[in-house]
Formats: sequence, C-alpha cells, structure tokens
Amino acid sequence: MRIAAVRAWALLTVMMVSLGWLAPVIAAEESAETYFNQGSTQLQAQNFDAAIDSFSQALKLNPKHAKAYVNRGLVYSLKGQYPEAVADFSEAIKLDPKDVLAYSNRGNAYERQGQLDRAIQDFAMALEINPQDAPTYFSRGIAYRKKGRFDEALADFNKALELNPQMADAYQNRGLAYQGKRNYEAAIADFTKAMELKANNAGAYASRGLVYAIQGALDKAIADFTQAVEIDPQHAEAYQYRAMAYFGQGKFGQAWADVRKVKFLGGKLDPDFIKELSQASADTLKE
Repeated sequence: MRIAAVRAWALLTVMMVSLGWLAPVIAAEESAETYFNQGSTQLQAQNFDAAIDSFSQALKLNPKHAKAYVNRGLVYSLKGQYPEAVADFSEAIKLDPKDVLAYSNRGNAYERQGQLDRAIQDFAMALEINPQDAPTYFSRGIAYRKKGRFDEALADFNKALELNPQMADAYQNRGLAYQGKRNYEAAIADFTKAMELKANNAGAYASRGLVYAIQGALDKAIADFTQAVEIDPQHAEAYQYRAMAYFGQGKFGQAWADVRKVKFLGGKLDPDFIKELSQASADTLKE
C-alpha cells in the first residue's frame, strides 16, 4: 500500500511538471538562489546595504532559505543592528535546528548586547552540534571572561588554540583572562605571542603595556602604548593609558598632551585620574 502511494505521488509529480504546474515554484527557487549568491558576493565586498536587499529578495522568493537568514543576520551584526541579527538567526534555527553558524552567530549578537548568559547557551548548543569548532570556543571564552569566570574562559581559549594554534585573538583574549587572575607573566607571554602571529596588533600592545604599568615597569608600558598608537592613531584607550604612565613618572606635560588626544578622539576619560593630574600639576606650579 505504501509503495503504491509513493508511485502515485511520483506519477503525479511527473504530470505536474509536464503540465507546467511546478515551473513557477522551480523558477522562484532558482531566482532565490541567484539573489542569495549575489548577496553573498556583496557581503564579501562589504557592500552591506545591497547585501541586505539581495538576501531579502531571496527570502521573499523562498521564505525557507535558512542560509539567507544566516547571511542577512551576519550583515545586520556587522552593521551593529543586533536585534535584527538575532531575529534572523532565530528564523534560521527554526528552519534548520542543526545550523552551527546560526547558533554561534546569534551567540555573538547576544554577547555584543551584553546578554552573556544567552550567548553562552547558544555557544553551548553550537558546540554540541560541532565539538571541533574553534571560533565558537573562542567566542564562549570571551563571554566567560566578561562575566569574570576566568577559569572557564581559559579552558575555552585553550581548546580553541588546541584546534587552531595560529589563532592570534585567542592568545590575546587568554592574556586578558590571565590578567583577570593576576597571572601577569602568563598574560605578557600571551600578548607577545599574539603580536608574533598577527602583525600590527595595536590591541595586544595596549594590553601588554597595561600589564607592564600594573607591574610598575613604566618605561616598558610607555613603549608599548606608543607602539599601539603608532599602529592605530585612533586608539583612545592607549593614549589614556600612556597619559597615566607619564603621570606616574611625573611627566605632567606629556600626560596632558595625551589627555587632549583622548578628548579629540572622543574617548572616555577617567575623572578621578583627571582630578589627580590637575592637582599634581597645580602643586608643581606652586613649587
């Protein structure tokens, strides 16, 4: 009976094709794929608005195109439109509950919005589907680090590096986790390794400089902060850190120069530091 039903359905399908009944459906799916491929090319070219339009057209023609939801969600994430990204990744998961990229990217969108517990849940789901996904271990490590759960963060960064020993960002973020645990020598080693793997890594120089400053090695700290701003002249945090290091050396004029640079870049200054610098500068003038 079951075999007969299958044969009947196959015969009906042949008849529908021969009569042209399925032609509009097939054409719509082919057109959807064309728009999807176009959107993917635009995404690679960072033409984000055009990519969104193309993926939207693909979904209009084929509302069950899970990968179009994933890619459009990725574009929304790159544009900083995280609620829209979460909505698209969620639709993709409904259509394909085993889509690792949908879970991991939704986790990243949650993490960017500060919803760390939701992010960790999504990363866990992605790793349940694919336990060998280094980027997802890395992303979950960041979420754990931001929650102050440094041991769990270290475990995830270690796993990411086991799977991909060339992942410079994993070394850099593991360094931040070590810094959180006050294991400064391990932090310095990781920041240094991140620099070796990724040229012109301003963030790693700024992070290592901060650890040197914490240790009281102000000359080394200033050298790293200087390297960071030479690589990235828009790195406001590095200017502020360097201002603090100059303050520690009693070089108030150079500290004020960096404070002005932070203000020019629109960075956020520590009001307590500015108060201390102002007082110290005033006392110097009185002498």
